[in-house]
Formats: sequence, C-alpha cells, structure tokens
Amino acid sequence: EMANQRKEFEEMGATEKELWSALLRLANTNFGEVFAAWIHFKAMKVYVESVLRYGLPPDFMSATIK
Repeated sequence: EMANQRKEFEEMGATEKELWSALLRLANTNFGEVFAAWIHFKAMKVYVESVLRYGLPPDFMSATIK
C-alpha cells in the first residue's frame, strides 16, 4: 500500500509540474495583450471622468507620465 501511495504521489507531482509549465507559458504569451487592454480601459476611464467633470464639448488633454 505504501508503494502504491508513493507512486500516486510521484504521478501527482509530475502532473503538477506539467500544469505549472503550461500556466507559465500561457501567462507569458498573453501578458502583453492583457496589459494593453488594461491601459486602454484606464484611458477610457480618464476620458469619461473628465467629460463628466468638465462637461461637453471635451476641451482637455490627457497625458501619461512615466
């Protein structure tokens, strides 16, 4: 029974390593796209909040400082 449990434990470890490498690969390939979408969302938020604060017509400029 101990040998069976050890074998099952080793198989679970191997499966975990495979899943972890797949997760890292997906995260690396999609990070840029997700980050760009997030920045666009933030830019839209700045625009909408500025229109709500200063009214129409929009006569302002948004800028990003690094």
